[in-house]
Amino acid sequence: YSQILSMTFYVNTAFTSGAVSIGDTTSPTQYTATNAFATAAFVPLTPTTAAQFTNWLDVGYPDSQIVIAGGTAGGTGTGVLVVEYFQGPNGNT
Repeated sequence: YSQILSMTFYVNTAFTSGAVSIGDTTSPTQYTATNAFATAAFVPLTPTTAAQFTNWLDVGYPDSQIVIAGGTAGGTGTGVLVVEYFQGPNGNT
């Protein structure tokens, strides 16, 4: 199991598609609430619900694939997601 220490989204080009979510293949808001990312900026991300906080503490096994869903179809925007994590603090099972 891995533990997420921080997430930062570097918005290169503002998103025009509305709400952008960062989650996994099961839940689009697994790790953070939706964000507009409407201006180029460095955006630190944090969990906003108890469930998201729990997901940061233990991403589960096997490790999750992070998915960025870009809002409504036809929108534009670019960015880079940086995730800092600690591998195996929960027993490395």
